[in-house]
Amino acid sequence: MILQIFLFIVDAVLLNAAFLLSFPVRYGLNIPEINFLPYKDNFPFLTFIYMLALVLTRVFKKRFCSYWHLFKRTFNGLLLGALFGMALVYVFRIKWSDFPSSIFVISFPIGLSFIFI
Repeated sequence: MILQIFLFIVDAVLLNAAFLLSFPVRYGLNIPEINFLPYKDNFPFLTFIYMLALVLTRVFKKRFCSYWHLFKRTFNGLLLGALFGMALVYVFRIKWSDFPSSIFVISFPIGLSFIFI
């Protein structure tokens, strides 16, 4: 149980690291503040959505048949999280209008490599 809580916290940190790394990949070292501000103000909501998606796809289960099974669940969880995140940006489009949706696309493979490896 303690190991699962630890992995949950580490995965939340790694997801945010993937988002933070996605901004320099998208914009280079000169990140526009207007595009970064929606993430900075609302990263707890995005983290919650992604972690909920990982829980729904049962990534934090104790045992897996193979690494491929774990990879598929992680892939599905991050994909579901990205879809939920884009839906959140769409629903709150007036507040989050400057958040680039390309960040979700860029953070997906980065997050997958961070979490799975």
